[in-house]
Amino acid sequence: MTLSGLPLDLIFYALSILAVLITGLLKGLGSVREDERGVRCRWGKAIRTKNGDVNIRGPGLVLLIPFIDTLMKVHVRQRTLNLVDQKVTLADGFVFAVSAVVIVKISDVYKSLFDIDNLENAITNAGLLVVQQRLNQKTYGDLLSGNEQLSKKDSKKLQEIIAPWGTDLIEFGLTDSAVIPEQAHLISAQVGALIKLEALKSAAEKLNLELKDFPPNLAAALIGVPIVSTVNNDRKVISFQSVT
Repeated sequence: MTLSGLPLDLIFYALSILAVLITGLLKGLGSVREDERGVRCRWGKAIRTKNGDVNIRGPGLVLLIPFIDTLMKVHVRQRTLNLVDQKVTLADGFVFAVSAVVIVKISDVYKSLFDIDNLENAITNAGLLVVQQRLNQKTYGDLLSGNEQLSKKDSKKLQEIIAPWGTDLIEFGLTDSAVIPEQAHLISAQVGALIKLEALKSAAEKLNLELKDFPPNLAAALIGVPIVSTVNNDRKVISFQSVT
């Protein structure tokens, strides 16, 4: 059979060759955006200059040999990585959900492409490791105060981890921390006990008593037993009332 006087087999072969040429043409062109840098690889190996340096390609078109060359690219703009609600166990056994931010920028394109797999995931895990090592030494009181922050030593430690990956650390810090819901009632109980203990100490001082000699009924009133007690001490009358 023919179409316009040409055999169908010939038309089919011509279209197949045309499709291969078009595919080859498309694979022979690569592009690098303004916020990217690229490395051209041949048979999977980075192409180098005569001096042995890796040929880093800037923004624009890159000519490739189809099916032989590939173009590896990486974003070089500043990146912000958020570590959200990461669970950390403190020195006193409480578990807090901690959030932190890591801001980095690529300093070595080749290392960021070939020396680490999944760069962002690796940086996130490294940041979490440093946060855990820092907070494992802290108590819930340190975090509830709201003043706990990562130190320059912590930033230096993270920089040492990510530097071999061709990455510079710009900023690293905690953004939020809260006890996990399952332990919130334990924190409330601890805080309540501390407040009541301070009340006992204050009352003991007013009575000129040692805390160990404090009258048990008054201690019971202050720690939550609903009674009212009055004590005469050296002609002083002091009343204590506990409301639960």
